[in-house]
Amino acid sequence: MSRTVEQIEEQFAQQSKQIDLLAQHWTTMLAGQVPERRQFGLWLRLNKNNLDTVLTGIDLTARKNLILGYDMDFDHALRYASGCMKSITLGSRQDVAQQYLDRVRAEREAAA
Repeated sequence: MSRTVEQIEEQFAQQSKQIDLLAQHWTTMLAGQVPERRQFGLWLRLNKNNLDTVLTGIDLTARKNLILGYDMDFDHALRYASGCMKSITLGSRQDVAQQYLDRVRAEREAAA
């Protein structure tokens, strides 16, 4: 089944809105440099257009940045966010969340 021009335009408009939302969320959660629009588009495509997965990856990156005392550089944040999204896509969210919590606890204990 082929799509009409209108359907394709609607899909592009929807993706543009999602990218705008993701950029705004990144800015809110992680001050400083914001990834290019194409990075957000790539994350959406790699994660089956699952907006929640990309948002959660950004949230987990912001938490890690907080743990590091806001010392995460831009490249590290991009790579960490990508890794979080990949973990979410490959595993269940509950498993990933539990692994993250266990890792955070271990880091806190090691720092204490």
